[in-house]
Amino acid sequence: MTLITKTLAAIYTAMSDLSELQNKSDILSRSVDRWNAIYIGALVFALIAGALTLLATQQLISRGKKLSAVNADISREKETESSERASKLEKEVADARTMQAEAEKALLELQEKMRPRHLPERDKFVSFLREYKSGPLEIRYSGNDVESRNFATEIEKAFKDAGWNGVHLNNNVLIFPQPVGLMFRFKSADSIPEYAGAVQKAFELIGMPIRRGETDPSEQTGALILIVGAKP
Repeated sequence: MTLITKTLAAIYTAMSDLSELQNKSDILSRSVDRWNAIYIGALVFALIAGALTLLATQQLISRGKKLSAVNADISREKETESSERASKLEKEVADARTMQAEAEKALLELQEKMRPRHLPERDKFVSFLREYKSGPLEIRYSGNDVESRNFATEIEKAFKDAGWNGVHLNNNVLIFPQPVGLMFRFKSADSIPEYAGAVQKAFELIGMPIRRGETDPSEQTGALILIVGAKP
């Protein structure tokens, strides 16, 4: 009995150990299965994450290119708009300068028109006349034109300084319409006195030529009349 008991006890012990080993094996197997499942899940997640990352990267690159294209379009529009605005401003500046130049020219012309006349190079004028035989000269001007009166007075004094004592002013004759500039008047072409040429050359010498002459049968024969008209 003792041998049988020992044998049974040994068998029982062995079976117990086997059962324990089997339990451990089952536990390890289940653990391995769990880790396999976790690994597979992680791998699938990694694949999905990678795919999503790749997709997101592609979308990012694509949208980045589109954004760059849009920014380039915006830059071109801004450059075009800036160029057009700059061209417009340049035109406005050019127009303003043109208007300013025209205004300055008009002002100078007005100032020149308002500036009273004087005999340029008066000494040369007087010296030239001294070399010629004098004769009577009547200087007429419009009585209501102050500038013409002053210029006529200046001319008379220059003639007298040159020794032409037969020169005198006359504002008692109505001059209508008032002529412009200097002009001669005489009775007829046949009655022009010889010294008229010297008078004309004297004015040409100082850059104020007498370009007009008219006849008037009512004037005295041999009379030479210098009419000082309005300033041109």
